[in-house]
Amino acid sequence: MSRLIMSAITIETMSGSYIATAPNPVSQADFMRAMRRALRIPIGLPAACGWSDLERIT
Repeated sequence: MSRLIMSAITIETMSGSYIATAPNPVSQADFMRAMRRALRIPIGLPAACGWSDLERIT
């Protein structure tokens, strides 16, 4: 993924949309757990409004 980003920065002829994924994806729960640990935030509170609620509002 980092090679794609570096190529997009250095090669001027690259244009359009590109999709990049991690070679070893993790679940959202694992990602948030690691991020809270790295930022030293002991708890993670749920969002007050989920995306499904936003769709009903608009």
